[in-house]
Amino acid sequence: DTLSGKLANAYLERYSRNYTMPNGKNAVVRFAQNISGRNNAIDSGWQDIDARLPVAPNTNLSMRVQTYHPGNKTGSCLPYPKIQVAISGLYESITTLNSAPIVTIPDASAAGIVVTHNSSYDIYFDKPGTLTDTGGNYLAMMIWLNKSGSNGPAGERLKWINPTTNAYEDSLLVDSVVYYLYGRQYFTNNNIIINFVRKVPSTNPGNIDILSLMNFICPQGAAYGRYFYYTDGNGPQMMRANLTGATLADFNFGFEIFKAINNNNAERFKKGLTFSIDQFTATFNKN
Repeated sequence: DTLSGKLANAYLERYSRNYTMPNGKNAVVRFAQNISGRNNAIDSGWQDIDARLPVAPNTNLSMRVQTYHPGNKTGSCLPYPKIQVAISGLYESITTLNSAPIVTIPDASAAGIVVTHNSSYDIYFDKPGTLTDTGGNYLAMMIWLNKSGSNGPAGERLKWINPTTNAYEDSLLVDSVVYYLYGRQYFTNNNIIINFVRKVPSTNPGNIDILSLMNFICPQGAAYGRYFYYTDGNGPQMMRANLTGATLADFNFGFEIFKAINNNNAERFKKGLTFSIDQFTATFNKN
């Protein structure tokens, strides 16, 4: 099943299909692309999306996006072409959650190529009774696999106390992969963001045990999550997320694109760069 179309000067277009994931669980897979911040854009650019759903279950998803964006006045992310998988349910009901992507990104070192981006998971939790500035999401969790250009994760560098050594740590080792941690809490509304950034970037990271990273933030069934420490303009801060009763609201993987220009072509609709999710799987189980 092939879905394709072109967007120009648009906010959101979404292609949606039912799909049976590799472990036999049903999910809704949405191929989506956002172009946000149009009022701040110098040129909102364009995107051409070619998304493929497999003919049969138990095979991989893929998506190819060609996009041109010269950036905007604020330096914020414009498009976020992504694969979105519906994995709804209470956090404590999830027993496994694994994913394995393979991506191809533009060569930022090539002559005439200007690219600023990250390849990342964007995962949101909702929690009743919390007011946030991100549409009701209590916790935003990102996993950065690779990046190009000068963009960095939101928030400050985080530290945590290792209970074995009782020492502060500023990185985390999971499945032989080292992650740096960034984040912050917006105290006006309790919204929390935590970013896991690979120390060694990868376009083919193999299987990622995403539930292990979630449990690092807040162990399932725990009354309270882990304390994280950081320093911002107001001085030393600490935060923790309590995910008991929280719902996994959105599970996305794609490219945050801040700038994408191919200066080797003069014509505007040939100046785009290609980002592709060559293979993507997400497997999960719930009680």
